[in-house]
Amino acid sequence: MIQVQVFTPTEQGAATALGIADDVATALRGVTVSGVVLKAASVIPIGRDGVDFFQVNINVPFRYDLIA
Repeated sequence: MIQVQVFTPTEQGAATALGIADDVATALRGVTVSGVVLKAASVIPIGRDGVDFFQVNINVPFRYDLIA
């Protein structure tokens, strides 16, 4: 599992963080690099980290086949 974390200032609200997370998820979907195939990502809103930032995580499962 690959995890990407997005943090935006709280005053920008959740929409900015979710928009960035959606863009990252779309950009990574179906990408293949050196035999590693990225699958559909999940966007998971975490919320405020206390005072300063809003957090969203992107989890990207992947598959890698090793032929010996």
